Amino acid sequence: AEKFDKYVCVRCYTLRVYKENTAAVAGIVRKWSSAKGLSKARSMDSQRYGRKVRQAERDISKSKSDLEKFESELRHLVGPKVPNNATNFAPRLPQSSEKDDSTGNPEKTNKKEKDIRDKIEKARTTIENCEKRLEGYKVELVERKNLEAREDALTENLRKWCSMVKREVLSPMTKEDAEKSRPGD
Repeated sequence: AEKFDKYVCVRCYTLRVYKENTAAVAGIVRKWSSAKGLSKARSMDSQRYGRKVRQAERDISKSKSDLEKFESELRHLVGPKVPNNATNFAPRLPQSSEKDDSTGNPEKTNKKEKDIRDKIEKARTTIENCEKRLEGYKVELVERKNLEAREDALTENLRKWCSMVKREVLSPMTKEDAEKSRPGD
């Protein structure tokens, strides 16, 4: 029954793929048909890149503030002798006669301390992952700039090719041209 629910007929799938590819080709032709199309396409790429970078920076900022908050909670819970790298600090094991003043239950304090240490570790991992993402975005920016430089060097040829594709394949002027551009039988 599950396979039947997910089934897509071959015709529908082919039509969907055709529409997706047609949209991609139209975008490329639009990009290279005019200077305005090129600047619009590059502007959209730049905006998309900027959104990804800003999101990663927001994530880093939020995780750093969470990290500071959790470290402060841990210092308050354990005492003033928590080192900067709180996750490597060995948990304080209470003695059987020792009681926690704030909760009255040493096991509950240890659980709370462990939870805070887990949150600190998670925040640090998130910061590392976001910084790796930012590094990837920097590499992506360099690659995009290189691609734009290569495109700029080939602009004239790309414009000629796209106008030819548009004229002979996508929207031919005569019925005879349309028949010539159809795939062979």
